[in-house]
Amino acid sequence: MAEFRTNEVRRRYRHKLGLGERIGSGHYVYEIVSPSGTYIGHTFLSRGRAPIGKPLRARIARQFRVSARDWDDLIACRLSAEDYFARFDDPSDRGSRGLEAT
Repeated sequence: MAEFRTNEVRRRYRHKLGLGERIGSGHYVYEIVSPSGTYIGHTFLSRGRAPIGKPLRARIARQFRVSARDWDDLIACRLSAEDYFARFDDPSDRGSRGLEAT
């Protein structure tokens, strides 16, 4: 299990995932929205440089609607933003891949 600091995660949220950031009372607030506009959820990140512990990582992963391992992979750049967001795309937007209606 890798250890992440809040400043590193903040950079990944903004630059890799393109999440908008606003400042709440003591926290950064992010809406998780795919490039195609699909709303996934929202999450918070404490200001500062503290390490993110295991219980908090599990909570954040739930907010991203993935497992803690997948969230780790997303932040460590083992899972691309495209692959992450593709999980939430509407299959009907990808064209017909199944059986055609007759």
